[in-house]
Amino acid sequence: MTRADRTPEPIRARPRSSRLLTVEDLAVFPDDLPSGPVRYELDDGHIQILHPHLFEHGRWHANVLAVIGIHAEGMGLGKGRGTVGIILRRNPDRLVAPDACFLTEDQFPLKKSADDYLETMPKLVVEVRGYHETMEELRSKAVEYLAAGVDLVWVLDDTEFTITAYSASLTVIFAAADTVTAPFLPGFAVPVADFFA
Repeated sequence: MTRADRTPEPIRARPRSSRLLTVEDLAVFPDDLPSGPVRYELDDGHIQILHPHLFEHGRWHANVLAVIGIHAEGMGLGKGRGTVGIILRRNPDRLVAPDACFLTEDQFPLKKSADDYLETMPKLVVEVRGYHETMEELRSKAVEYLAAGVDLVWVLDDTEFTITAYSASLTVIFAAADTVTAPFLPGFAVPVADFFA
C-alpha cells in the first residue's frame, strides 16, 4: 500500500462544442448506432461519447459488482449499482457514468432527476481503467467526484492490478496483496486480488 498526502487538481483538455447541452438534451440522443451501443457523458455541457467496454474491461466491471454485491450489499450496508448516470453539477451540466457506485442505507430515499439520473452523491464510486484512459484522466475525474460530495473513489488498474483509493484528504494505492476497506462500510475488508480474479 502506498500513500500520497494530497489529491491533485483536475485537468481540462477536452474538445469543446459551441452549444452547451443539458442532461435533458440527452433524451433525444440514440442509445444505438450502426457501430453498436453508445453511452454519453456531459462535461460542463459538452457531449462526451464513451467507448464501448472491451471484453477484459467487462470482466473487471463484473467482478467489482460481484464483490460489492456480496461484501457490502449482502451485509445490508446499502445498494450497489453498475453503470448509472450521476449528475455532479448543473449550469453547466456535468453528467458522469462510472462503472459502479454504492449508496449506504442512510442515503435512501434517493434524489433523482426526471430522466432517472442520480442526484444523490454515492458514498463510493468505482472506475475501471479502460484501454483508452490514462491514470491522470481518471485521477482528474476522481477529484471531480470528491468535489461533488462522493466520499471515496476507487480506480482499478488492470495493468498493475492495483486499486487507487481517493478521498478528500488522502490517496492510497492498494497492491494485489493488500486488503481494501471503506470507513463507511463496517466489516467490509476484501483482498484486492478478488477484484481481479
